[in-house]
Formats: sequence, structure tokens, C-alpha cells
Amino acid sequence: MFADLFQLALHIHYQAGDVRIGGGYFAGAEIAFASCNKIRLKTQAEAGDSRSKTALFISEHFDNALTTLLIGNNIMHIGCSSLATLLATHLWGPSSIGPTTLVITLVVFFISEMLPKSFCRSHADMMVLFFAGSLRFLMRVLKPIAWLFSSISTICAKLFGSKPCPSYTEAELETMMETAQASPALHQENEDRLLTSAMAFDHITARQAMQPVEKMEALEIMTSAKDIAAFAQNHTHSRIPIYRGTIDNIVGVIHIREYLRTYLRNGSKTRLRAMMNPPAFVQPDTPIDEVLAQMSSHRVQLAIVRDQQHKTLGVLTVEDILEELVGEIWDEHDEVQESFKALSDNTYLADCMVNLDEDEMYRFMSSNVKDCPYFRLDDEYALARKQ
Repeated sequence: MFADLFQLALHIHYQAGDVRIGGGYFAGAEIAFASCNKIRLKTQAEAGDSRSKTALFISEHFDNALTTLLIGNNIMHIGCSSLATLLATHLWGPSSIGPTTLVITLVVFFISEMLPKSFCRSHADMMVLFFAGSLRFLMRVLKPIAWLFSSISTICAKLFGSKPCPSYTEAELETMMETAQASPALHQENEDRLLTSAMAFDHITARQAMQPVEKMEALEIMTSAKDIAAFAQNHTHSRIPIYRGTIDNIVGVIHIREYLRTYLRNGSKTRLRAMMNPPAFVQPDTPIDEVLAQMSSHRVQLAIVRDQQHKTLGVLTVEDILEELVGEIWDEHDEVQESFKALSDNTYLADCMVNLDEDEMYRFMSSNVKDCPYFRLDDEYALARKQ
């Protein structure tokens, strides 16, 4: 029995070798194009490599290529099975069809599927260049048949109401970035931060990015020209909100440099109301990407964050928004302030006005939130102690 099976396998090896190789070609090409690095392929194509350009074209039209590969793969498998059945029937009669099915299944699985797919998946970037020219030719030859099957597939998809899925979800992109950050090819801390910040950018709200009202610098509308000039000399902000009565009643914004130039010409006759620009207001829960678009369209650099009761919560500038993406932006007038200061091994002084989640704060303190028995908040600082 085993001798007959071995003899049958040898016959299939010699008589159906071309069909087996064809099956391996189609199986290998399919897994290679599904597993290749498309970004690297695009880079090589832009550098002028002709094989990469062909491979990139196939990758961008992978649905058509997949239909061609499935047609070819099925032709090879059916041809191999038919040839093996005819050969076995001719040699041993109809009773050999059962053993033939077993042998041909094993042969096709190992030689036409598993081995080529395993190899081509491990060397996908190299193999797509090898397959590119021949597969592009087959796509042209089998285009009418591939179009027919693709049309049938499209009609069936519409009948069952299937909808196209996005290539990548946001969660998948975040996972890809985490994988890339762990790679030696992307090891710079600033690059990691920029990628992470870009992904989280549209989730950050105006409330999270703003300067709170406690740190907000503003002027009352009845302030004299002399006092405004003195204020401007002692502060570095380029724009200052103007309020009437209380900070919740913002009535305008002035540009400090323009005001000082006018003051130098006119002195105490400088009129504050004439130099005020209308204030821009945003809701605290508005994503900062939307705020940035609004500020850009209205050509303003500063917006007042207030709630639905018109209570002023803080001020948000274009610089604040950009800092959420690229990190802290310093100039020669900024005073460096430490958000956290270690007082001892288990005691830290923390600025309670800083926007920071618990995980990041406790990573800094080499602690765990579950192990910290309490927080004590003072007027300006929070003292966090682990006992």
C-alpha cells in the first residue's frame, strides 16, 4: 500500500511538476504582495527603480491582482488534481482514486502552498520584485476573466449590503506607531513624541490646552494709557484681553506693540477702545484642531475660552495649540518653571496648574496612584507624598 502511494507520488512529481510549480508561483505571489512593505516599495519606486514601480502598481491594484492570482491558482490545483486522477486510474484503476486524493492533497499542500508561502512571506520585499513583471503580464492576459469575476463579486457585495472598511483604524495606527517606536529605526525621543502627539491632537480640547484664568493676564477697559504702557513694559505677551468690570466680561483684545507705537506718538491721548479688536470665543470642549481652523480663518492669534454661562475659563493662543503637538516652545523672555520638584526621596512639589494625567505624574514620581494615600492642594502648589 505504502509502496503504491510512494510510486504514485513519484509519478505525480514527474508528470505534474509544471502544474505544481505554477500553483506555488500563484500562492507565493499572493502572500508576497499581501506582506510586503508598501512604504519601502513606494520609496524605491520614487527613486526610479522600474521593478519597484511595477510592483507598486500591482500593490495599489491588489484587488485585480488577487483575482488574477486566484484564477491561476485554481487552474493549477484543478489541473494537478485532474492529471493525478487520470494518471492513477490509468495505472491502478478506479479503486486508486481515494489514495490519489490523499497523496495529491499532501503534495499540493506542502509543495504548492506551505513552502512557497512560508518563503515568500519571509522575503516579501524581495519576492514582489521577482513576481512583478510576470504578474503584470498575467493581469493583462486574464483581464477579461478577472473583470467578470470582480463584477460578480461587486454585485454580490451590493446585494448583501457590505460596506468598504477603512484601510487602518485609529487603534491600528496607534499600535503601528508603538511598534515603530520600539524599532531601532525610530529611536529619537522627539520623533516618538511628535508621532504620539499627532495621533492625539484631535482628541485634545481647548480646556486642556488653555492657560487657566488664574494665570491669565488682562486689563480693565478703564485703565489709563500710562498704566497700560507700564504694564506692557513689564510683560512679554504680544496680545492682552480687555475686560469691563469683571474678567467674565471680555470686550476686546489689544496688540501690545501697536498700542506702544501709538502711545509714543500720542501719549496720554491714546484711546484704548479705538485700538481694540473683537475677541474670539471658544467652548472649552471644542477640539483644538477645530479651534486652530477657526482662528486661522478669522486671522486671530488669541481666543477666550468660556463656558455656556459666559464664565471665562482661560485663554488659548496659537502657540498653546502648537505646543500640544511639538512640546514646549521657549523664547528669550520665557521663565523656565519646573512643574515637579523633588524635595526628598518620597516627597515632591508639583504645580497644580499643569495639565498632566495621573499616569504621567506618577511615572515621574516613580510611584503608583494606588499606593499614594492622599493629595494636599495649597493655593498654588500640590504636595504629593508617598508614605
